[in-house]
Amino acid sequence: MLLVLVIYPVVATLALSFLTPDGAYAGLHNYQSVVGSPDTFNPTCFDQGPPCGSLINNLIWTGLHLPLTLFMGLFLAILLQNVRGASMVKSLIFL
Repeated sequence: MLLVLVIYPVVATLALSFLTPDGAYAGLHNYQSVVGSPDTFNPTCFDQGPPCGSLINNLIWTGLHLPLTLFMGLFLAILLQNVRGASMVKSLIFL
């Protein structure tokens, strides 16, 4: 089951990342274009205000979203641990 749901999609995605949209082999060109693109990280934005680029956006999103999600889940779990009607509230949360 792990092979079908996790390992195969990861290997297939990695293999597809070395191809062009039409299926030709691109090698590391796809990775070079992402790393070298000003859309990934644009240091000139530091002069104009907050840093910009997809790398900064992803770091901010991860830095804010991950802790908030973890703490909210922990808070709800503690809150519903010994509450009457907790099963109904849990069902509503999952809906």
